[in-house]
Amino acid sequence: MVLDSTFEIARAPHALEARRNQKLVKGASSLLAEVYRAKKERRWNDAYKVLEQYVESHPQDIRRTIELGLLAYRSGSWGERISAILALHDYPHDKKARDAFETVQSFFQACSIPMSSRQDSEQRETLQSPGSVFRHVLDSCPASRKEKRAGVVMIVPSLAGGGAERIAATICNGLLTKGRSVEMAIYEVSNASGRDPLFYLPTTGLSTKDIQVLDLSSDLREPFKWLPPNLSRKSQAIHDFLIERRPRTLYLTLDMANLAGGFAAVIAGVPNIVLHCHNQRPSSVYANLGIEGWAAAYHALLKREEVRIIAVSQTVSDDYIDWTGAQLGKIEVVRNGLDLRQLMKPDKPFIRAFKTELGIPQASLVVGAAFRFEEVKRPDLWLRMAQQVGRERQDVHFVLFGEGALLDAAQLQCRELGLKDRVHFTGHINDLYRRLPLLDIFVLSSRSEGLPNVLLEAQAAGVIPIAFDVGGCRETMIDGVTGHLVHEQSAEALANVVLKVLSDSEWRGAARKCGKKFVRSQFSARRMQASFGRLLRS
Repeated sequence: MVLDSTFEIARAPHALEARRNQKLVKGASSLLAEVYRAKKERRWNDAYKVLEQYVESHPQDIRRTIELGLLAYRSGSWGERISAILALHDYPHDKKARDAFETVQSFFQACSIPMSSRQDSEQRETLQSPGSVFRHVLDSCPASRKEKRAGVVMIVPSLAGGGAERIAATICNGLLTKGRSVEMAIYEVSNASGRDPLFYLPTTGLSTKDIQVLDLSSDLREPFKWLPPNLSRKSQAIHDFLIERRPRTLYLTLDMANLAGGFAAVIAGVPNIVLHCHNQRPSSVYANLGIEGWAAAYHALLKREEVRIIAVSQTVSDDYIDWTGAQLGKIEVVRNGLDLRQLMKPDKPFIRAFKTELGIPQASLVVGAAFRFEEVKRPDLWLRMAQQVGRERQDVHFVLFGEGALLDAAQLQCRELGLKDRVHFTGHINDLYRRLPLLDIFVLSSRSEGLPNVLLEAQAAGVIPIAFDVGGCRETMIDGVTGHLVHEQSAEALANVVLKVLSDSEWRGAARKCGKKFVRSQFSARRMQASFGRLLRS
């Protein structure tokens, strides 16, 4: 008995140490799992903060130390996260670590600010990319000159099936119809997601051979290498294309292309640079994706006489003025214009056949939407709305058009909510205009919107729009007349309005007529094309 007690006492410290080590291993595994989840969901700032905790307690883990330094580099917060970047200097054998360190070092040298001394520490902490890079480079660029320049170049990420791409294609067609010289270039050509990168090519009026594909494979050089990885190669490729083409006017669309192309165009000396903004500020759309410095980058661009922003709605304009500090007059509103003729004349036999194909009884009412299955669209909230409506109305079915990263999760949620036989997912389709008239009500649950084309298309097709009062949604309808805005952002509030509309067939009939008239008078393609014909001088 004594021997046993003595043995237990002797073993106790080792047992405690073993349990302590187990907890440390478990804690480390938990942190790394959270880093993995954050990176998978593209929450780069969260990934950095959690990995920083891990590296502080595991300084001997070289692989994670390098990973932390690379996250600091990619975040653009170079001054604030300089210690993690400086650590990369200890691993010259790792090419990514060496390249990242040398890139940051070269920018600090260009700004005459030391990376590690206490001197100039306040200046150093504020250095970041792209904001500081834009200020440093663009403030020293000479004013552009219009001599020996002609024509319009339009650069869009792709011509895949999205609202901004469709608008760009429509603008291009309007310019060509007026006999203007237009070239178009894209840089996203992969169809791995199932989206055809040339989907809207027929709308442009161009042929396949007229579309230039920018080369993003060239070795980076200064000052483009100072930009974050999501901008650097795009910006350099756009710059080189502009140097070769020498256009008088450049049209860009969507934030990443606006920043990459705007920076390149000022350096290339393009005298008229138009940035087309379709959404509210990026931080309200791409939450937590490491876009610090974008407001400062836009501010530096808008200080240039050559640059102006065209916003798709007054809401977007007001939001960008507040976000970037832009002066009044640098941002102009041109609302989207669409060719709505196809939507005005629904193919009723096709709609009946499509309804049968989906397994929806002909007498059923249909509530639906078309969107990318991404967080900003809040498909989970949409399905909770559907559950509440379906509970009250057994005669209602639901249809969701589209694809995206959250589609699988939405389908799983649908089964968990008991809606498997009531909600119909179509995936990506190429002829939404033919299928929209299937719906009686179109419900948009987005957290942020610029000027959603789908709400305009819905009304043109005789479908009642219901949306949260966010962004430019209020500019797409006459609230209470052609559709409804919902002020409380909850599934219950959305469901209550849907149920109210479903119960009033007389109001629905009047709203359909008013909606068609409203979009036809306010959102014609011809009106938008005329505005851009003036803005895109050649």
